[in-house]
This record gives sequence, structure tokens and C-alpha cells, in this order.
Amino acid sequence: MSNYLKYIKIITIIMILSIALTSSLLIYSNSINKKIDTQSIDSLEDASLKNIEIMHKEVKYTEKIITGAALEISKKDNIDIYNVVETLEPLKRIYDFNEIGVITPDGKFYKSDGTVNSLENFGYSFEYAQSEMEKYNIGIYMSKNGRNTAYTAPLYDNNQNCIGYIYATYNSDYWDKTIKLNSDEKSYFSYIISPDGEIMIAPPKGNFINKNNIFDLTLEINNDAKSFLDKIKSDIKNNKSGSYISSNDNYYFKYIYYEPLGINDWYIISFIPLEFISSKTNSISYDINILLFSIILLFYICIFIIVILILKHNKKVISVLYRDDITGGDSYIKFEEDAKTLIPKYKNKAVFAIIDLDKFKLVNEMFGIEEGNKIIKILWKILIKYKNSDDIIAHRYADEFVAIFTYNDISEIKQKLENIEKQIQIVSEKHNKSYIKLSIGIYEIKEPNIPFEIMYSYANMAKMTIKGRNDLFYAFYNDSIRKQMLEIKELEDNLEEALKNNEFEPWYQPKYSTDGDLMGSEALIRWRKKDGTIIPPDKFIHLCETNGFIRQIDWKIFIKTCKQMKDLIDKGNNIVPVSINLSKAYLYDINIVKEFKNEIDKIGLPHKYIQFEITESDTSQNIEKIKEIISEFHKYDFKLLLDDFGTGYSSLTSIQVFDFDILKLDKMFIKNIGTNRGDNIVLYTINIAKSLGMETIAEGVETKEQFEFLKNNNCDYIQGYYFSKPLNFEEYKKILK
Repeated sequence: MSNYLKYIKIITIIMILSIALTSSLLIYSNSINKKIDTQSIDSLEDASLKNIEIMHKEVKYTEKIITGAALEISKKDNIDIYNVVETLEPLKRIYDFNEIGVITPDGKFYKSDGTVNSLENFGYSFEYAQSEMEKYNIGIYMSKNGRNTAYTAPLYDNNQNCIGYIYATYNSDYWDKTIKLNSDEKSYFSYIISPDGEIMIAPPKGNFINKNNIFDLTLEINNDAKSFLDKIKSDIKNNKSGSYISSNDNYYFKYIYYEPLGINDWYIISFIPLEFISSKTNSISYDINILLFSIILLFYICIFIIVILILKHNKKVISVLYRDDITGGDSYIKFEEDAKTLIPKYKNKAVFAIIDLDKFKLVNEMFGIEEGNKIIKILWKILIKYKNSDDIIAHRYADEFVAIFTYNDISEIKQKLENIEKQIQIVSEKHNKSYIKLSIGIYEIKEPNIPFEIMYSYANMAKMTIKGRNDLFYAFYNDSIRKQMLEIKELEDNLEEALKNNEFEPWYQPKYSTDGDLMGSEALIRWRKKDGTIIPPDKFIHLCETNGFIRQIDWKIFIKTCKQMKDLIDKGNNIVPVSINLSKAYLYDINIVKEFKNEIDKIGLPHKYIQFEITESDTSQNIEKIKEIISEFHKYDFKLLLDDFGTGYSSLTSIQVFDFDILKLDKMFIKNIGTNRGDNIVLYTINIAKSLGMETIAEGVETKEQFEFLKNNNCDYIQGYYFSKPLNFEEYKKILK
């Protein structure tokens, strides 16, 4: 409403000025001829600048659409071009693009309608610039016929590699409308030109130049004009603006103004034709004054109409930008704007919160996006239910919400969070959605002037400390979290050096039969720093999975394990099979199976001594690919173990769909042995595994009670501290002897 009143005020001022100016012209008609030159150039300048402003708004708006689409797509795993172009089709309809699609490095462009063409047929001057792959540049291109405009935005994968460009095209009519200045009266004409003078966009009516290049006019006009056109060339080269008043009444233009457009390296150049000026200045008479009065009035009416159109356009844009498509509530953009007002108002009486759902991606993959959106709406309604009048809440993206909660006492915030969590549990039970689990990070706003992005970062740090935990669902940012994050950063900085220095080594946790015989072991990663300090895996494994180091570390552990086992055989030791953990990073590439096989053969270790473990939670994605990888391992006589069984959302699916040889019961189940529910679950799982022809291993066995129960119920192997902790290689060699 405030913006609307602002525009009304501007329009009122313009109308008052228009009336005052017209009255002045009637009174001072004799001075019009002397002032007309200055006023004409100023009008051209104002018109050019207004056109530039309007064009920039249009360009920024379109850039925001395709850049936003590129960013959203880049967050996805396993970006598939055909899937990408399908998801772009709704944007084409919503924003009235002519075309939308993806340009790929192999010289092709994929349209959202499913067709694929060579870049040679693209129709625009776009070139796939390999040297700019690391830059997030937005491109704007005119079609070869000058009637269409293409926008491009780079598309990145999860590793920030540019894998193509999203492109979208508009018909250039809206450019024409933008540069159309009173063309019905043929009073002003504007052109968009390139640095070499080529006309990129001409007025839709009254193109009096009738040339393809502005500088071709030098063949027809006098020396004065030729000199000026040379000046235009020089100014364009130096990115300057300028104007010109013709002294030649025989030529068909009187005034020229040019200005850098700020889009690519284009210029806007505007003219007032001589015939228009002549018709208005033949005599200084009352009729001319009346005509000028009418023109000025018409001019301001046009401005009025333009402002109204801008208002309507802005209202539509704001409606789109400020409203979240899923919840129907405020968008993140609206949240940011409101926060700038709210935070200073409450100073030390507000918190910034990030709220999301654990493993929400799995919910989308298993139950579909529609089900995921239902959960987001449920969470939104609960958050709104506990919202104070001054609180602001918005859906940011995916399952993440942001909020600024106000309070008189900090205990109010804790109570609010408890109420939200309690309501979530009630709704979960009512709708049988037991997989809904909140994680909330909170930053107490003590310094209102801290940049918004920093507040978000602090709240996110707090959230990450409790992500995936069952005992906590919220955390406040404090110095210990900051210290923890600094330690993680230090670890990350040391990872590459640790890889070079060969600081990662395998430790072995034995697996025993229920009769106490050593039957195998699992190779676990340990980081032994140069000073001998051992860093446990829970300190760095998640970090390595996030930054991609895990694949390199796993490979080194695999090589070391195979070499150590081969060395034991060569020295006459009897060894048992060792299982190697396959991280999620390996489950996208079937060729890795052959690499494992070739390396083992190169070392000379029989295949029966190496097994591979896949964590159950990693099997919920790429099901067909994982089935193919398991089949390939079996082809070379490697056994496959399903690790941490019972921790995923689809445990029965995992053993039904995938051909695993051994099932490992997660220690979560083992911990509950001794309770009626826990005993029944373990017994049920063992029986299912047996019926499917799988052997079973119980992880995390620590007590005699657990061991006796497993032994009496036909569990095949035991792994845990009841028999042995993880051992370094020297210790492991001793138990083999």
C-alpha cells in the first residue's frame, strides 16, 4: 500500500507540474524557440534513461527466473538433462517464454518440448565458452533475425562443475514497446545498437533511418554530421554518453542523444526528426502553444499510463516473489525484507531460527513430492499456530523454514519449540507419519547490525550439531559450537595433507561365531596423525562424505587392507575374510567393481578374503544401479553385506530387492535385547534373513545377555566389544596366530 501511495503522489506531482509547465509555455511562447534545443536534448536523455531503467527491470526479472531455476536444479543429485528440461516446461508457461531448455557442452540444445538440436541451429550468437566455466555469468543474446532475445544462466552440479546452460527466449516485442516513445506522433525514435553501429532493435513504427547500421548515414549527410558520427564511434568505444543538435535544416533529424544501455555492450540512441520540429516551430503563435500544450499533456498522460502499467506489473511480480508456492505464506524474499524492520525493533529480544526435517529427501524419493509437500504444509500450519503477532516465518526451500521469534524472556522460545515439537508428534501419530523429525538451530540476536547471512550461518551451525540425533531436536548457537565448527574447518584443511602423508590406516574389528571362533573382520578407518594422535572416524567421516574426500580415503584403506592380508598369507598366517565399507560415493559407478577386482588381482589376494559392505540407508536411491553393482560383485565371487540393517525407512525392501549374502543387524536392535519388543524384533529379523538364504551378523554386542540371546536364536556371527574392540594391524596379527 505504501508503494501505491508513493506512485499516486508522484503522478499527482507530475500532473501539477504538467499544468504549470503548459501555463508557462502559453505565457512565454516567445522564448520557446530559444529553449527548445535544450529541452529536446533533455527529453531524449530522460526518455533514454527511463528506457534503460525499464529494460534493466525486465532483464533482471528474467535473469532472476532462470538463475533461480539453475540454482534449484544445481542442488539436486544426479542431474539428468532430460529431467531438467521437463521441469523447465512449467516455467515456459508461467512466464510466457517462447522457448526454454538446456545447452550442453557437446554443442546441443535441449528444448522443454523434448526436441534436441545442434547449437548451429540455435539462431543466436551464443558460444559455449569453456574458459568461463568457473564464472556464474548471465548471457543475453539477440537472434540473428533480431526479433527474439535469449537469456542464458550456467547450470552446475553438486561439485560446482558447469554442466551446461539453461536458456530461455522471449519475443523481442517487449523491447520494441520499451523503446517506443510517442511513435504515433513520430516525435521520438529510439534504437538499440551494437558498438559497431549495427541496429539491434528498431522502433516498431516509423523507422525513418531505413538503414541496418547507424554509421552508414555518413554516406549521405554533410561534413558536420559525419564528424559527429565519428564522435559517436569514439564515445561508444570509451563507454561515454553524448548529444547532438543538427545545424543542417535539410537533413531529416534535428536532435540525437545516446547512452550506454548497460546490457552487453549495447547503446540506446534516440532521435527527434526535423519534420516534427519544423511543424511545431514554423511560427510562434497561439495555435502552436495550444499544440505544445496538447503534446505535453499527452506526454504526461503517457507517463501516467506507463506508471499505471508498472504498478500493475510490480504488483504481479511482488505477488509472485512474496508468496510461497507450497505453503501459500510468505516467501523467503518477503521474510528478508520484514526482518530488516523487525530485528532493530526488538534488539536483544529476538532469535533467528532455522527449522527443517531430518532425511526429508528420502521422504520425497520414497513417497513422492506430493507427500513431501503435504508434510511441508503440516509443518507450516503448526509454525503459524504458535506464531506471535510480531514473529515472522517463511518457507525457504525444500523442507527448510526460517523464522524470527520475539520474546520477553528466552524461556518463552524454549517453550514455543517444545510446543511445536509436541504438536508435530501428535500430527505424526494421527496421520501415521512417524518419519517426521525436526531439527532446529537458533541464534540469539544480540547485535542487530550483524549481516543477515551471518545470522543464518550461526543458526545453521547450531542446527547441524543436532542433525540426526534422537535425543535433541533444537540447539542454540554458542561459543562451543563456534569452536566445534573451527575444529571441523581445521580438520578439513588437514585432510589433503593427511592423504598425501598416508595417515589413514585400517583397523580391524573381529567377527566371531557363537562358538567363539574367529570367522572374519571389518576394516575400519582410523586417522593417525604425524604426532601419533588417533582421530576417531566420527570426527571426520561425515565431513569427508560431504566434501568428497571419502572416496579417496576408502580407496587407500582398501589397498592397505589387501596388501596387509596378502603379507600375512605370504608369511604363513591363516587369515579370515575382511569386509570393506563401500561409501555412497561408489554407488553411482559400476566400473568401480572392475577397479576393485583388478587391484585385488594385481596384489595377488584371493577374492574370498575380501567382502564389501553397503549401508542400508544408501540403498534407498539408485535402486537399479545398486542392483547392477551387486550383480557385478557376485560375478567376481565377492560377498556383499547389508550394513546397519533397520536404520533405513525401507528395511524389508532392502532385503527383498537386493541380493545380499549377509545381513548385519544394527546395534540399535541389539541394545534393546532384554525387552519383549526388542527380543521379538531381533528374532523376527534373523528368521526373515534365514528364510531368504542370508547369514546374519549382530553388531554392537557388548553383554553376555545379548550374546546368549543371539546364540540361542541362531545368529551366525557376533561383532562387538563382547569379544573384541577394533584392533590396529599389529594387534590383529596376534589374534590370527
